[in-house]
Amino acid sequence: MRKLACLLVAATMVLVGCDDDDNIDGGIGGGIGDINALVEEANDQDGNFVEFTANITGIGAYSSLSGVGRVLLDQPGVFDSTIEMRSDTPGAVRPWHVHFGTCASGGDIVGPPESYRPLTIGADGTAAVSAQVVSAFDLAADYHINVHVSPADLTVIACGDLFLASGQL
Repeated sequence: MRKLACLLVAATMVLVGCDDDDNIDGGIGGGIGDINALVEEANDQDGNFVEFTANITGIGAYSSLSGVGRVLLDQPGVFDSTIEMRSDTPGAVRPWHVHFGTCASGGDIVGPPESYRPLTIGADGTAAVSAQVVSAFDLAADYHINVHVSPADLTVIACGDLFLASGQL
C-alpha cells in the first residue's frame, strides 16, 4: 500500500509538473511512459493492479442491453479484459473488443482481434467472457469497449468508455 501511495505522488508530480515545453533530465522522468513503468513496478512488487471499468449500454434498437467491462493491468505489455452482458437475445454471438478512443470517437482495436473470444448469450440473456491481450496500455489514452451485432455484422450495438476504477492512481 505504501508503494501505491508513492506511485500516486509520483504520478501527480509528473502530470502536474510537466507541460509540452518541459525538458526534464533525470529525476522521475518526462511523461506518461514513466507513469506506466511506475504502475508496472508497483503491480509486480505489491501484487496490486490497476483497473479500468466501463458501464456498457445498448444503442438504438439494442437499448435494453447493459453490461460491465473491465481492464486489469498487472504485467508489462499484457492486459486482461472481461465483459459481462445482460438483457440480450439467447443464442446470439456477439464479438466485442477494447478500442482506442471513446464511444463517441471510435478507434482501432487494441491488440490482436483474435485475442477476444465472442460472447455467446445464454438462455437467461446473459454472457461473460475474458481475454488476455498482448498489447501495451497507455494510462493517458482514452479507451472504450464495444459489442457488435454478430461476427458477420460488426455494427456497434453497445458501448462503454473505460475509466480508472475508484481509488486507483
